[in-house]
Amino acid sequence: MATFSGEVKAPALLVFDSPSQWSARLAKLAGKRVRVEIKQAFPKRSLAANDYLWALYTDLADWSGYEPEDFHEYFKDKRLPKREGTLPSGEKIELRGSTTDCDSKEMLDYTDYIRNWAALNGHYLPSPDEWRDAGGHR
Repeated sequence: MATFSGEVKAPALLVFDSPSQWSARLAKLAGKRVRVEIKQAFPKRSLAANDYLWALYTDLADWSGYEPEDFHEYFKDKRLPKREGTLPSGEKIELRGSTTDCDSKEMLDYTDYIRNWAALNGHYLPSPDEWRDAGGHR
């Protein structure tokens, strides 16, 4: 699957940020049926949001005795969508989701999920505002 961004300029006019990449991708799919999904684009997740995420992982690690990386892998597996890739040989492979690919809304939903999971397991995690007010960075 490929993702392309652009701006709706008129009721039926979509202008792509990289029209040449869009055209190249379409050329590879000539003669095949395709599915196009359109959704509102949000800004990419910020570095501050990533810092907050790792603060949550660290808090969970301190509480549980596990490592922050353990929670990173656990929640990626549990929550982030996997995607399919195709090697030049034609072999299909499954690729794990990454928070790097999240937009700001998806990242907020992801950290809310982690906070809810912690609460259900008897541990309180601070909100982004509480974390920031307590000296969180960026």
